[in-house]
Amino acid sequence: SEGVLYFEGSVFDISTPNSWISVSQNSSYNNNQFNLRFVADSNLIQVVSRANGLGQDVVLQYTLSDKTAINKIAIKYKLNDWALWVNGFEVDTETSSVAFTSNSLDVLGFDRGNNSNNFYGNVKDVRVYNTALTDSELASLTT
Repeated sequence: SEGVLYFEGSVFDISTPNSWISVSQNSSYNNNQFNLRFVADSNLIQVVSRANGLGQDVVLQYTLSDKTAINKIAIKYKLNDWALWVNGFEVDTETSSVAFTSNSLDVLGFDRGNNSNNFYGNVKDVRVYNTALTDSELASLTT
């Protein structure tokens, strides 16, 4: 399974737990899932992945200049080919990963995937692509 999660928006700067956006299998965060996590009290974003029930790993991360401003973020996921794009630039990659079960990512949620760590912010655009986009497509999408 491969694809892209695209997010355009901002996060409220309030003292809350981490704000998450999840793509998961039947809302089951214990099996197949990855998340975009906005870390509380910082501008750090992380991509966290769990595939085939294995442990949760931070795959990608980047520190935004300002999470309360509108940012364009794209996460490309594919076996051994992950990339994080922010505002027109590839900012982190990972070339070692476990594959998701085919057609297993079918739920988009504005939480951790388990009704906790809700997303608090503004969403201008959000999309899920069922294929990995090229670098030029990702650059164009996030510019």
